[in-house]
Amino acid sequence: MKYISTSTLLLLKSIGQNLIVKGMAVPLSFLSGVMLARFMGVENYGLYGLLLSIATVCCSGIVRSISVLLVRELAGAMALKKSAEMIGIITMIFLLLIVAISLAASIIGIMPMFNIATPQSLLIIIGLMLILSMVGSLLRGFKHTASGLFVEQAARPLFLILAIIYVVNGNWSSATVSFEQGVDVLVIALFCAILLGAVLLLKAWPEDLFKNGLKIDSSWLMKSLPLLLVMGYSQGVSVQLPILMMGSMVEPAVIGNFRVADTMAGLISLTLIAANVALGPRIAALKAKNDLQGFEHLLRVAASVIFCVAIPMALVFILFGESLIPLIFGQEYMQAAGYLSVLCFAQVINSFCGPVMLALNMLGGEKENIKAIALSLIITFVLGWFLINAYGGLGAAWAKMAGLAAWNFYLVWSLFKNKNILCLPYIWKKNVSK
Repeated sequence: MKYISTSTLLLLKSIGQNLIVKGMAVPLSFLSGVMLARFMGVENYGLYGLLLSIATVCCSGIVRSISVLLVRELAGAMALKKSAEMIGIITMIFLLLIVAISLAASIIGIMPMFNIATPQSLLIIIGLMLILSMVGSLLRGFKHTASGLFVEQAARPLFLILAIIYVVNGNWSSATVSFEQGVDVLVIALFCAILLGAVLLLKAWPEDLFKNGLKIDSSWLMKSLPLLLVMGYSQGVSVQLPILMMGSMVEPAVIGNFRVADTMAGLISLTLIAANVALGPRIAALKAKNDLQGFEHLLRVAASVIFCVAIPMALVFILFGESLIPLIFGQEYMQAAGYLSVLCFAQVINSFCGPVMLALNMLGGEKENIKAIALSLIITFVLGWFLINAYGGLGAAWAKMAGLAAWNFYLVWSLFKNKNILCLPYIWKKNVSK
């Protein structure tokens, strides 16, 4: 009982600390989104959201690979003081980055042959996103975790806000930002975030890193890269699929309203994000000790906290969404209130299932995660094809909720079936009878 009480308190404390760290990035991202939505107008903001979704999907697999591999391999080599291997790891990731950008340039270059129009800035945005991910991952690999997370998650929205303020030039009531200007401020924000990361990286760079030359070993890259790419791109497409599908089915104004509603509902998952960061080292330690009872307990405590925070937030958004959305984003986004209730319910389901994806990853269940993502993609695409055509943004919200529910419940079922571990809040009793 003493063990359980102590572990619970430590977990709650760790979640609180990570909420503070994440609390820097989330309000900045939310505020930058609000400012863009207000100044760009619903149609331009919809086009901006579609462009950002395309760029995010194009980067998702490489970003995930860089984030996992660079931090893992660099931290391991640094702990063993293998400087030559560290330079080799950085070189391999840099080459991967060049290949990814070159491939993106080739694909974008041939798109006009198939009558697919792409903004000229798309490749620039993709390239800057990938470079920013590498800079942030390098900082985290060098054990400057807070700086790396800030560069990756908070710097871009911070500089985006500053760039918007500069463009608006104090004319808050009547200023407008065109689609082109919105893209320009995004490029500027990414570039400034990279510069900030480069300055921090120079300070964090080990002085004697080059003393033993260069040692290239690509075995770790070839072993892990395919699975990480599949998981990264699958998850990226799954998250962005409703907006991507709406790009060819509805007017930009509908996408703008959907993005606003999705941004509001996404605030509900803040506690889940913080819990994932807090839980990682703790459940890894319990797994190493083969303490599955303690492993399950921490998962259920986390799920209980996440769910208890999510419910009141969702109720506020559902009950007062029609007042909150026009107050925050402007009157032209009133349509978003109709989507908000469905998307809030989707986030409640996500919170109810807790950090189940993290748990499966820790227990070697990456293949089960891929199956869940594939199931979510199929359900979201099939439902979206019919519902978006019939109901527009509301249909997209229902498709996203169904896909997210299938993803989470499949993972919960898989974890319970294979490991007899239940990742649900303590309000749900576990049947231990055989």
